[in-house]
Amino acid sequence: FDDIPAAEHVHPGLTTVHQPIYEIGRQLTQTLLNMIAGNPPEQRGILMSPKLMVRGSSGTPRQR
Repeated sequence: FDDIPAAEHVHPGLTTVHQPIYEIGRQLTQTLLNMIAGNPPEQRGILMSPKLMVRGSSGTPRQR
């Protein structure tokens, strides 16, 4: 989880979930600055889509 840099450099590469960390931080900072200025948040939550990073650790299913 979190798609750390080492995930793509091990063998096999690890399938992980990439989160938009920069965008999460940007949104959080903007919300906090608005709250400090006395403006309540427009919405209670923000949904951001993660991305599945498929690498070598995920292969085709085994045949029985």
